[in-house]
Amino acid sequence: MGTQGKLIQPRDIKDDAARREIVIPWTDGHLSRFPYQVLRGWCPCAECQGHGGTLTWQEVPPVGFVKVQPVGLYGAQFTWSDMHGHGIFRFDYLRELCCCEACTKQRGGKPPRPAAAG
Repeated sequence: MGTQGKLIQPRDIKDDAARREIVIPWTDGHLSRFPYQVLRGWCPCAECQGHGGTLTWQEVPPVGFVKVQPVGLYGAQFTWSDMHGHGIFRFDYLRELCCCEACTKQRGGKPPRPAAAG
């Protein structure tokens, strides 16, 4: 859920291959940018994170983007060039990982770290 009880949804999910980023314009007007490695490194799937509930950063070799598929009305599933594609990224989780200039500034220049990270 977003602010004021409204569900914030992506308007689109685009690949910016030149910058090696996924770009998501949201229904609330925010424009998120995600380097491929940020999404792959914070993959929330059980293969990457186990079943403990605490998320940890996963060091993986550089990857390319292959495809994205919607998951209901709440998330997206990305497939990467290493053929990993198990993680379901809830939209609220994606917003936590946003690497746009404004979100990075709000974090004091630090990289994204999800609330569920250990």
